[in-house]
Amino acid sequence: MVEVVPLRVEAGEHSYVFVQPEVTIGRVSDADVVVETPDVSRIHGRVQWIDGRWRYTDNSSRNGTYVSGTKRNDIAIEGSVIVNLAGASGPEITLLPATDLITAPVGRITLGRAADNDVVVDDAGVSRHHAIFHCTAAGGLEITDLGSHNGTFVNGDRIDQSSLEEGDKVTIGGHSFVVADGTLRQL
Repeated sequence: MVEVVPLRVEAGEHSYVFVQPEVTIGRVSDADVVVETPDVSRIHGRVQWIDGRWRYTDNSSRNGTYVSGTKRNDIAIEGSVIVNLAGASGPEITLLPATDLITAPVGRITLGRAADNDVVVDDAGVSRHHAIFHCTAAGGLEITDLGSHNGTFVNGDRIDQSSLEEGDKVTIGGHSFVVADGTLRQL
């Protein structure tokens, strides 16, 4: 099992949270984060979960990636990091490990394909607003399907709403999560 801490990416007016182990940033429409500026390369950079931490790597872009005005090819993402693409004053992207999203001990977390969810699951099998993971008043964990087309599954059973216990496997589209230590973690 590979545990990936969610990654929050702020790009202009858009905010994303990713749970997959690699996120691409570039100007092509199939990049995970699209920056529509001609000076940004097609796939300008990649953010990867490597050895238990996020790292940004410039993808041999023509105009480079900058942090605080200095050109950088490899950047450890520890805390909030602001990078500029295609020049020191180019488009600004903020990268931040989002340790509080899936592992939040209280509150509720929305999961789905749309950018306004707390956790964006980039998968065609996931509805725009797919499910809510939340704590009950008694301190337990629950997941509620929001009427998704392809369903939410707990231990292989399709559910509308389900209490969650340690070790339960939750599947949404092609992504699976496990309940561990009172949190929901991606497998």
